[in-house]
Amino acid sequence: DLLERPNGTPLDSYWQRDSRYTAGELGQRYNIRITNHESHRIEAVVSVDGRDVVSGDLGDFAKQRGYVIPAFGSVLIDGFRQSLTHAAAFRFSKVQTATPRARARRSTRA
Repeated sequence: DLLERPNGTPLDSYWQRDSRYTAGELGQRYNIRITNHESHRIEAVVSVDGRDVVSGDLGDFAKQRGYVIPAFGSVLIDGFRQSLTHAAAFRFSKVQTATPRARARRSTRA
């Protein structure tokens, strides 16, 4: 997995213990690239900030559909899917302490 700029260059990432952190600037766009290193296809169910990138629902790998990645292939995810041809760009935002569930409650009230 790799976060990259829209032009394809990787964003700087840092490991601390078992977690990976990526440095980004407020409002900066980014894409997610997932590479399959296996000899068979895989499905990747991806969530950003607790939201499934395909459906926009709360992320749940057991219930959501994902991207099928061919053997030794990769997929570029350029934002939250709005249709088969359009996506809402991923952008870095301020860190919030609220849980994804609390953010979901706020977003449904608007």
